[in-house]
Amino acid sequence: MASHLVFLVTTLILSFSSGIDGQSDAPVMPVRTHATVAGLPLGQMAETELLIRAGRVDEAVALFDAMLAQQPDWVPALTARANLLHRLGRATEARRDQDRAMQLNPIAARFYGAKRNFSLLPFIALYPADWFDGRYYPGQSSTRPAQTPSPTEYRAERVRHLDVDAHDPIITFLRMKATGDEGVLRLSAHGFAIDQSEPWRAMMMGNLALLRQDLYQALQYYNDAELSGGNWPELRYNRGLVEILLNNLTNGCADLQSSQQAGYPPALEMLTGLCTY
Repeated sequence: MASHLVFLVTTLILSFSSGIDGQSDAPVMPVRTHATVAGLPLGQMAETELLIRAGRVDEAVALFDAMLAQQPDWVPALTARANLLHRLGRATEARRDQDRAMQLNPIAARFYGAKRNFSLLPFIALYPADWFDGRYYPGQSSTRPAQTPSPTEYRAERVRHLDVDAHDPIITFLRMKATGDEGVLRLSAHGFAIDQSEPWRAMMMGNLALLRQDLYQALQYYNDAELSGGNWPELRYNRGLVEILLNNLTNGCADLQSSQQAGYPPALEMLTGLCTY
């Protein structure tokens, strides 16, 4: 049984990330097969993704087996192997891995198991609350909750705030996104002109890319939003989720920590669930 390690994100250096071929102009970092953080073989996780894309699934399964022999409680690897075994028709083995992952860390198991369009919707920040409240609830006190809700609870509360103007194109867009309307995924950066705020637009396009599982494109949009003046904890939170999915735990957990410290309530649960081993 692997010992549980507290992952101190601020003291580690990781220059590795992986992504999906051909989906973004963002620079692709080189894969380091033996790159590790806190003893976790992140380089090998990236290698399994490359093997799966190349159709070398038996080698990917063998590599998962080797990783989990060393780190049997590592939820990302358990979940990834479960997904692959399910695709291969090995349902009993897949269920065993998934049940073990859920027993160890249900937050991480659900997050890493979300692989379809819109399946990450329960986890992401829909929009920056300060921007939204300043636009639609001017002069009112902050609507941020005093207690710390889960991402799902907080998202439900923010969805309720969309009941302001059914004819406003921004509200229409946010409702489409919040309800999982597939039509919203067909919006492009060039056609997305419902608001002239470049940071907000870039963040929204990043959200759409994340919901499509286009991780590199999402990261590029989130970085663009920050560079153009976006300084919202929701932006750093979403970018942190992307970086973690790209196996860049150092930057991802640092973004979640920054978001939590800036007052975004769901960040604490995700920081605890994804950044503590």
